[in-house]
Amino acid sequence: MDGLSVMEHLVFMTEMKLGSCKDLRIKATLNSLVEEFKMKPHVNTPVGGLSGGERRLLSLATTFLSNPQILICDEPTTGLDSYNALLVIGVLKKLSASGRIVICSVHQPSCDLFKEFSSILLMAEGRLLFHGSQDECKNVFESIGLLCPLNYNPAEFYIRAVSSSSNVHRLVEISPNRSEYHGTGSVRPDLVHTYNRPVQRNWFKQVHLLLWRLSLSLKREIKNQIIQLFITVVITSMVLGVAYVGATGTTQRGVQEIRGFLWLLTSEVSFGVSYSALYAFEYEISLFKREVGVYRCSAYFVSRFLSFVNPTLYNMACRPGLNLVSRSGSAQPRYHDFGVYCSTYSECDPSCCLW
Repeated sequence: MDGLSVMEHLVFMTEMKLGSCKDLRIKATLNSLVEEFKMKPHVNTPVGGLSGGERRLLSLATTFLSNPQILICDEPTTGLDSYNALLVIGVLKKLSASGRIVICSVHQPSCDLFKEFSSILLMAEGRLLFHGSQDECKNVFESIGLLCPLNYNPAEFYIRAVSSSSNVHRLVEISPNRSEYHGTGSVRPDLVHTYNRPVQRNWFKQVHLLLWRLSLSLKREIKNQIIQLFITVVITSMVLGVAYVGATGTTQRGVQEIRGFLWLLTSEVSFGVSYSALYAFEYEISLFKREVGVYRCSAYFVSRFLSFVNPTLYNMACRPGLNLVSRSGSAQPRYHDFGVYCSTYSECDPSCCLW
């Protein structure tokens, strides 16, 4: 969520993946990640205020909470300027020096970026043409008469060279580590292994953490929330309440008025919340997909459901204007109406629209 600070985001993910940040070992892991990924100057910066490179580093830091030994990055420098691209690759190079395996697919890297890689792998037409150091790659290309001009980006030269079918065949013939892919059309059952990462926290703790994150995000937008509540709850509900003030269920006309009031109240809540759900759907579904496996789907649903209170506020604001009576004739609220509002509440909640 863009409203959270860098540290709040990391604390949330740490609590979900590893356990309580009160644990000294887990706290030390979190602090070391902040230092390692150069995020210390930005710990209090909202995620939405980070640059592209800083966001990429934060994403990598979140991934490394689970301490993976193999990391495959698909175009980690795409969309970044030269400085941020070098920053991201520099961090990945430092991680690879610690014993981890880091594989990156990079298209059209700059000269400075290309020099950061300890080994390169060239592929074309489904074939592995070369795998080794940059010096070895230079020697292989020169052996078939492909010399990289002076002051020319080697990466661009290699990419342009392997785009020619004739060069590909020549490289295949002389490459000592060449390989080709042959589709078999089937997968050997003994090579298939499904790994489902167990959820670290219990269900109630997940709901608690999701509500905590949502409350922090709402606090950052408190002005917008107040304006929205004022317009959707105060003004609309008061207009409905004033329009039907004095309506009673003891006469035929009163019954018709109350029916009209309940229909307007239900439709106002339903349509208003449905529109809000449509606007929020794109953002929330992408957030949920990015965090798949971090928490249970049911925990996310319940936390989102509990965070929505507008229908209850509508009921509280509109209800006093009506003289609803019980079957005994006393002017007491009919609490069985609560089931009607709960039904409307569950139908209108945006989280219901996501699943």
